[in-house]
Amino acid sequence: MEKSDLKTGMVAETRDGFRELIVLNFNGMGENYTVNNGVFGNLDQMRRDLTSKVNREYDIMKVYSPDCPVSSFNLDPDNLIWDRVENNGVTELTLEDVAELAGKDVSEIKIIK
Repeated sequence: MEKSDLKTGMVAETRDGFRELIVLNFNGMGENYTVNNGVFGNLDQMRRDLTSKVNREYDIMKVYSPDCPVSSFNLDPDNLIWDRVENNGVTELTLEDVAELAGKDVSEIKIIK
């Protein structure tokens, strides 16, 4: 699953075990957040692969989909739709990920072996 697959009402579970409601286009300004107990997390701090740019503990590990719009406020849904599979500590990066981490444009990155 990628960040672009997230929808308002889904629930994300982070590596540290917290569950947060996904809210996209908050107040019509195009801002995307996670919310739990009045605490907002900015989805701009997440990479495309749902790993955090800030802290590994904030990586999204599971995503749940609400049964119906009313249950979108339920942070304990049963319907798991995505579960991150770890590769024994190996991190896979695309060229775009490397460029983002380096603070460069993709055209400025050269991969050597």
